[in-house]
Amino acid sequence: MTTKRTSSKGHIIPGSLRQILKYRLRKLRSGVTMAIQYRMNQNYAHNEKVNLLKKDIMNGPYHVFGLHTN
Repeated sequence: MTTKRTSSKGHIIPGSLRQILKYRLRKLRSGVTMAIQYRMNQNYAHNEKVNLLKKDIMNGPYHVFGLHTN
């Protein structure tokens, strides 16, 4: 996932930061998968499920990267 040692501008990215990003991206992917499963099992109209799932996915990065106000 995050094996690239340099950024697109050529700056070297420390291994510790790459490991943190790798872990957080995994959590983000897992969160999306769980949100899909959760919304599929709800008894709402299809368009309502889609809207709620969209909100869940848009809110995911805030939780994964540590901002829990939403």
